[in-house]
Amino acid sequence: MLRRSSALAALAALLIALPALPQTTVPDHERMEAAMRLATTLNPQESYRERLSTLYASMTPMFAQAAEQGTLPPDFGERMARVMDEVMPYDTFIRIFAAQYAQRFTVEEINEILRFYASPTGAKMLNVSTDIGVEFMKRVSTEIMPKMHDAMRRQGLVK
Repeated sequence: MLRRSSALAALAALLIALPALPQTTVPDHERMEAAMRLATTLNPQESYRERLSTLYASMTPMFAQAAEQGTLPPDFGERMARVMDEVMPYDTFIRIFAAQYAQRFTVEEINEILRFYASPTGAKMLNVSTDIGVEFMKRVSTEIMPKMHDAMRRQGLVK
């Protein structure tokens, strides 16, 4: 009798704790659909290629210096965007991006994130995030990369 009541108590405790457990009962397709909505919100197709071109153009000095090739073609950003289109078209990028969110967030959490991006502050963040990333890469290429070779030499990584 004691064993049976202990088992019932354990079952009751488990049932009470279920809402606190991570969401695992939602079918994967439901979570992935929500994650796809988030991925396309964060990376709209119409700006995807423009963002890549801008990003690669800002990285040109860094790549040139890191590769010690001197310079890259002036249309490096555009050409790298074409390379990315070939090896990872927009739909593939979105699917990979969405899968990462689906693994880390519940459907409810993804919907909460989507509500944030629908707000004025979230919309502003979407509008300026690419510019912030580009400016960051420019600063890295002009302020950090010039110091890289000497620091690597001091650490014995290059001669």
